[in-house]
Amino acid sequence: SRERLKVYLEIIVVLAQTHFEKVVDTLLKKDLPLSKQIIKCFQSIAKEEELADQLLQKIVFMLNNTAVTNLS
Repeated sequence: SRERLKVYLEIIVVLAQTHFEKVVDTLLKKDLPLSKQIIKCFQSIAKEEELADQLLQKIVFMLNNTAVTNLS
């Protein structure tokens, strides 16, 4: 239910506030395409002013430093 998801997302944000690297690294290890739930986790973290810049820096760093492999 939506209420249940809201509680889980609040928990993710609290965890990210105290264990940012661990939480974000765990989310970034998920297979692509990301599920709606994982995307909502990233969105919830990004809505927090004190975490938004950190998250953006982390994602940009990952994009710039991750090798791209040809899947075809």
